[in-house]
Amino acid sequence: MAEEQGVSVRGRHVFLSGPMSGISHYNVAAFADAHATVIEHGATHVYNPANEYLKRGRNDMGHEYWMRKCLQALIGDVPCYHVLVSLPGWEDSEGARTEREVAQACGIKCVDLSEIADGE
Repeated sequence: MAEEQGVSVRGRHVFLSGPMSGISHYNVAAFADAHATVIEHGATHVYNPANEYLKRGRNDMGHEYWMRKCLQALIGDVPCYHVLVSLPGWEDSEGARTEREVAQACGIKCVDLSEIADGE
């Protein structure tokens, strides 16, 4: 069971990563659900790229703009992310795969959303 063997995000800064391009409404609902899940499990700060999209109100900047924005947030100095949480379907998303590779190269722990569990 994933919850018994899962990874705790309690007290951690979490970066959400997953597919957005080519998905209805940019997968905002799935990101909102994931955001709620990591908060329920004790994350203290969450970067949710769907919130950035919603703040802008449209997506006319293109994939490259959004990748730069997300990668800058991921590897920026403040806040420092402890865990990258991948949403379902990340394997099929070029952007989400890139975020995960960059996070791993920077020593940020990477887990799937299904691996999140309660704990200290």
